[in-house]
Order: sequence, then structure tokens, then C-alpha cells
Amino acid sequence: MDSELAAAYGRTSVAGSVEYRARVGGNAGMGNRGVQLRFPVVVSVRGDGTRFLSRASAYPAYELAVTARISFPQLYGLGLLVRCFRGADYYNIGFGNQPASACAAGLQVDHTTPITLTPEARRRLTTTYR
Repeated sequence: MDSELAAAYGRTSVAGSVEYRARVGGNAGMGNRGVQLRFPVVVSVRGDGTRFLSRASAYPAYELAVTARISFPQLYGLGLLVRCFRGADYYNIGFGNQPASACAAGLQVDHTTPITLTPEARRRLTTTYR
């Protein structure tokens, strides 16, 4: 990084994140507490933050993001997400040096959700044909 970029964006930062993730419904039901679902869903909430330690004073010294997701393992992890962001504007969305704020919603595919096959589907996959 050259010295002009380092003066504007800084060379050092501290970052952290925390995530809560739970599978609700199906075999992981909540008993008599809360909503009963016949099919499982995966719910997660994630917070990310960065504090830039040596950034020029004209630029925001932080960025924060919160993401909430719900995915459906029976639909191969297809789900919905909402993400809100505030802080450093790397892409100059706001055309200035003020902190950017934005919320976005979208679809997602959660590849980390395991796909469970029924016994019949497992039998079909392991059967050899002659």
C-alpha cells in the first residue's frame, strides 16, 4: 500500500464478529415452548465490526454490519437474508466521506446446511444395477 492510501484508509485495524445459529423445528423442536414447526429451519444472526486505528480523520473510523438469515434445509439451504450496514464507505456509495448506511434483503443458498436423505433415497443411491 502506498503512503497516500495508507494516510486515507489506515494500515491497522481491529475486527471481530459474533454469530448465533440455531436449527428450529423438525427433530430439533422446541417442545411446548414457542412455535411448533413440522419442518426444520436454520436461523442465524451475525454481527461484524471493524475499528480502523490509523485512519485519516476525514473518513469514518468504524464499520458495523448485522445480518439476519433464515434458511430451509429441505429446500437445499435456500433462504432469505436481511443485512444492515453502517460505517466506512469503501465503494463510495454516498459520494462523500460521511458514513454509509444501507439495508438490503435477498435470497441465499446456505451450503453449510447438510442435506439429509430419506432411507429410500439412500437405498436408491447405493443400489447397483446389472
